[in-house]
Amino acid sequence: VGKNVTFTVDYAVPSGREYGTILTQQGENVTHSIIRDGFAKVRDGARDGDLETLKALQSSAEAAGKGVWGPNPEKHVRNITWAVPDMRAFVDSLGGKPVDAVVEHVRDGCTVRAFLLPSFHYVTVMLSGIKTPTNKRGPDDKLVAEPFAKEATYYTESRLLQ
Repeated sequence: VGKNVTFTVDYAVPSGREYGTILTQQGENVTHSIIRDGFAKVRDGARDGDLETLKALQSSAEAAGKGVWGPNPEKHVRNITWAVPDMRAFVDSLGGKPVDAVVEHVRDGCTVRAFLLPSFHYVTVMLSGIKTPTNKRGPDDKLVAEPFAKEATYYTESRLLQ
């Protein structure tokens, strides 16, 4: 997050969804890297013009036992707690000590979603003592930003997302 990349649209489907290639500033093809390191599989029936390269990279990852092709890949899957049944008891169990976390989403200027480390509890964190402008649902059920909502969200994102 926050790094400059180059995106090229390879093709679009009738629904309007576009599929493409992302290159890092160093020219690394992100799709190739993900396949090469075993963190993805080539999609059956993929329409990528680079399909033979993707299949070759996947074969190399399989042969090397990387990522999903490794022995016991289920051992590497994080056990995430998506909902905490008694949040008050959970907070009390932390004893007021700082907790490391990875911010995954900034909802608005004062609310974020984060994974706590090392337990991988997924929690909503609201900053104490403030209220920022937010996005609200209008009568047509579309989100409408209050004045300065986008700016407040960006302000928080630029400080918390890497």
